[in-house]
Amino acid sequence: MNIDKECKELISYLALNLKNWITENKISQRQLARLSHSSESTIRAIMKEPQNIELATLVKFKLVFSVSLNDLMTIKGKTPKIRTAPLTEESIKIAVEKEQRQLGLRILKKMKEQKINPEELSILALNIDYSDTLKYLKGTINLTLLTILKLAFGLNIDKRILLR
Repeated sequence: MNIDKECKELISYLALNLKNWITENKISQRQLARLSHSSESTIRAIMKEPQNIELATLVKFKLVFSVSLNDLMTIKGKTPKIRTAPLTEESIKIAVEKEQRQLGLRILKKMKEQKINPEELSILALNIDYSDTLKYLKGTINLTLLTILKLAFGLNIDKRILLR
């Protein structure tokens, strides 16, 4: 599958889920923006299905709806209950950093299993910048959904392994 197309497909599922969950939880886009410390324009852009989305934004929605990253982008029948209290900036920062580190550890584990070094992964993942690859592995910088999909492609694994 084309990675750009797969990324758009996952974001379209996210958009559909957000629309449904907003409606079923009887909140507005503005309320979701406030709860998740996102801007309304970010939420509107997601509803219009952008090309890519940052992990930090996905984590914010994960926290508000108490679901996994996979569940954000998978159509399921059950509507999660929304968090009623807004997230704090500190809790978001901690959650994003934790998610980045865990993602880096999952990638490292798969690299070791396959005996791939970071430079090889950078090439296999459709020429991701090598210095950024090292930062992703350490969990020190934010990455995008498209980058996660490229890394899964480079490791020849299902994206759900990285997005759990």
